[in-house]
Amino acid sequence: MSGSIVDNPLTHFNYLAAVSDQRQMIEAARKVRELVGQSAFDEFRGRAMTPVANVQSHHEILAWLRGSIETDYHPCGTCRMDNDPLAVVDVEMKVRGLEGLRVVDASVLPKIVSGNLNAPTQMIGERAADFIRGRPQMKPETARFNFRAGYGVFGNTHSCRSYGFAKLTRVKQRNPSPDLKQLHCSTR
Repeated sequence: MSGSIVDNPLTHFNYLAAVSDQRQMIEAARKVRELVGQSAFDEFRGRAMTPVANVQSHHEILAWLRGSIETDYHPCGTCRMDNDPLAVVDVEMKVRGLEGLRVVDASVLPKIVSGNLNAPTQMIGERAADFIRGRPQMKPETARFNFRAGYGVFGNTHSCRSYGFAKLTRVKQRNPSPDLKQLHCSTR
């Protein structure tokens, strides 16, 4: 470890430190083998890449896991933001117990989000910028555009064309909104 700001940070994720994590991962490895070994997968299954067939015992699977696993999530939640005293940062992303220091990234998320972290992290940065500048929170907006099952929701046909769509066809709305028209937009 170094105290220099020019040195790369040391990141240790502490994988498999808890016995419960070890048990769950070993069970998951065995379950994947069981599922993929079923006849429904015969036409899709090739040879096993890892772990090899001779990795069977609890200790062998655990050793394989220790040498193989890595995160599939963007790391987040290491500096939890909340009102309680155990949270690292408060709701304005100020580090508790220190003056003039904020954490402004995905680490302040209290839980892993179910999607990509890009948009939430941008929102965190925008909100922190407002806190730092002393600006109030912006009023909520209702999005005037989104895609659901290939349909665009627009306020008018002009806005549909402004997104580069050439052909507009009115479609039935399941839950009509009085201020939005639902249009199917295509590039033809």
